Amino acid sequence: MFIVTSCIVADPPQYTNPVQTQPQLNGYLASPSLLQVLPVYANAPGPTFTVPVRSEDGGEELAAVFWEDYGTASTSSRVFSSQYEAASTYDDVDRSITSTPFSVGALDTGCHTVTLLVAHISSFSSANTQKLDPQKAKTDAAIITWWVNVNPSQDQLTTLSNCPTQTPTQTATQ
Repeated sequence: MFIVTSCIVADPPQYTNPVQTQPQLNGYLASPSLLQVLPVYANAPGPTFTVPVRSEDGGEELAAVFWEDYGTASTSSRVFSSQYEAASTYDDVDRSITSTPFSVGALDTGCHTVTLLVAHISSFSSANTQKLDPQKAKTDAAIITWWVNVNPSQDQLTTLSNCPTQTPTQTATQ
């Protein structure tokens, strides 16, 4: 009797490039907490904002832009911090976005928002790298917002007065 040994070798798996995913911001672990109104004073160091982020980047960097009063009719709408994050994978659970300290002027008062926009670089406008391309943002942008009370009196720490409102949309009449 003869015994013949043989081995079946399967074809190697076909590997493909990872598919890019929309960034995910973990608001639960955001610092400072999203569940509170933040008093901010002109004569004190302002807070830094940090949020964990995960995404499959497919080799493309993320851009992160921190805005004061983003998308509102407020005249104080401005970028106060922006940065790029190296491309990574969804498995990277140690990646986060952190702002520079948020500061306000002595004459600033009232309710404001601090908003973080995160998307892949190609989702930002080529003419202005701090503004999202509206069509690409639909499937590639993440957004998170904190509420701040600027220079409040001691009896108004958590009162949000004169909060900014969304920029009115233009409607066509026919």
